[in-house]
Formats: sequence, C-alpha cells, structure tokens
Amino acid sequence: MLPTLLRQRMPGDKLQKLADVLAVKDADQLYFRLVSTWKDPGPLVHGTEPRHPILQDHPPRLDDFTDRMMCSDTLTYCPTTFSRRSIALRWA
Repeated sequence: MLPTLLRQRMPGDKLQKLADVLAVKDADQLYFRLVSTWKDPGPLVHGTEPRHPILQDHPPRLDDFTDRMMCSDTLTYCPTTFSRRSIALRWA
C-alpha cells in the first residue's frame, strides 16, 4: 500500500487523460484537448462542430502560443453572440 501522500484517486483515469494529452501533434491541439470535455462531440449531439465556430472561421493570428490561448479563451467565453462577433471582427 502506498503512503497517503502518494495515493491517487482513479489512477487509471488520470493515466488515460495523460496518454490523450501526450498524443497531440502540436500546441494548438494540446490546448483544444485540455479545454474540451469530449474529443469528438459529433456522435453526442448531431450538427456540432469540434471547435467553436469563431475559432474555425477566424482563428487568432498570433505567433505566441500563450497569446493564442488567451485570445481563444476571450473569444469563446463571451456571454453573447454579438460580443463574440464584434471581438472576432477585430482580430480578422
């Protein structure tokens, strides 16, 4: 038995998540995998897109990965469609 400090709840689940993250090809896929609940939402809800429409139509054109992550968070977490569109047009 492991000491209390080394015990993990659901170690198999955590190892599976780690394997999913290690399998990504680039930093943008890593970010998408970390913020997504489902790898492929299509089978769950018909007509869904794997990425947010704003990120598909107007991906942030920034060289720095951290800036792209922050911009993507800002674009996709806005509460209204109007706000998302106005922000997306600024980055286009």
